[in-house]
Parts: sequence; C-alpha cells; structure tokens
Amino acid sequence: MPSIKDLKKRITSTKNTQQTTKAMKMVSAAKLRRATDAILSQRPYAKEIASLMSVLSDESNSDSSSVIRKPVSLLVAFSSDRGLCGGYNATVIRAASQFLTEKQGQGKAVKCVFVGKKVQEMIKLRFKGVEVAHYEEFGQKITFRRATDLAKVIAPIYESGEVDEVVFVYNEFKNAISQEVKTQVVLPLVNAVEKNGFNSEQD
Repeated sequence: MPSIKDLKKRITSTKNTQQTTKAMKMVSAAKLRRATDAILSQRPYAKEIASLMSVLSDESNSDSSSVIRKPVSLLVAFSSDRGLCGGYNATVIRAASQFLTEKQGQGKAVKCVFVGKKVQEMIKLRFKGVEVAHYEEFGQKITFRRATDLAKVIAPIYESGEVDEVVFVYNEFKNAISQEVKTQVVLPLVNAVEKNGFNSEQD
C-alpha cells in the first residue's frame, strides 16, 4: 500500500500535469482563434474573386483564339505537413485518390502538384509518376509571394496546352471541428463557373 508520502507526490505530480495541460490548452485556443480570424477575414476577398471569375469566363468564352490542349488533368491537392488532425488529411487524400482513379479509368492522364507533405506521401505510394511539384511548410506563414510561386508553376502548364483543366482538392473551413472537402475546377474559367457555381452573390 502506498505511503502518505507517495500519495502526496502523486497528487503534486498530477497538479503539475494539470497546470501544464491548462497552459497548452490556452496556447492552442489562441492559435485556433488567430487561424479562424485569418480564414474568415479572407471570405470577402474570395467573394470578389468569384465575381471576377464570372466576368472573365464570359470573356474567355467569347475569345476566338484557341490552344490545342492535351487530354491531361492537373490536380492541385492541399493537405497539412503533419498528422494528428483527425480526418483533415484523410478526406483530401481520399478525394484526390478518387479523382485520379476516375480519370485514369477514363483513359485520361493526370499530373499532380502537392501542397502539403501528407497528401504527397500517400498519393505517390498509390500512383506512380504523377508528381510535377511539391511544397511543404506552405501554410505556416502564407504570403502573396508564396502564392505567386505556386501560380507560376500552375499557369504555364495550362497556358502551354500541356493540360486541359486544373482542379483543386482542399478542405473548406466550416468551423473549428468541421471542414468540407472540395474538388473544384479552377481552369478553364468557363468550366470553373459552370461546375462550381461561381457568381457575385457567392458567400
């Protein structure tokens, strides 16, 4: 049977653990609040981009110039670099795998750009020779320059006719415990507006 001294040590140890856990919880709550505020502050910007895409799609549809495009899809998949985040990565990996399987079943090739370590690791294991580019630690301090670097990889591939569509797979933030996986056509603009329902009233 433990002595009184041993019991006192256990109580002290438990209290210290509780204090440490409480401090970690407060830090995590502050980080989550900052991340949530950052996401929500971008929603008006995203709404205006959707409106702009709708306008540009009309111009693109009326453009008489054309590029001969190969029947290849470019998939851009977004995940985290680390685990321990529930189904966050699993849903993106599942959606990306489903997209690749469906396209290959149709006899269509797919190229991939990975933003995040987890989706890159799993897709490369299941599908060989699809990677075009890979980014890690992308979302820690996202900047316009980093986003531009990504766009400079994607845009030339599409503009040159190497692919006939660009599709994003990502998790859309709903709240702290809920995200919705999205498979979204980004290019060509006409298809992006038709399939995703982009319009000036989009939330």
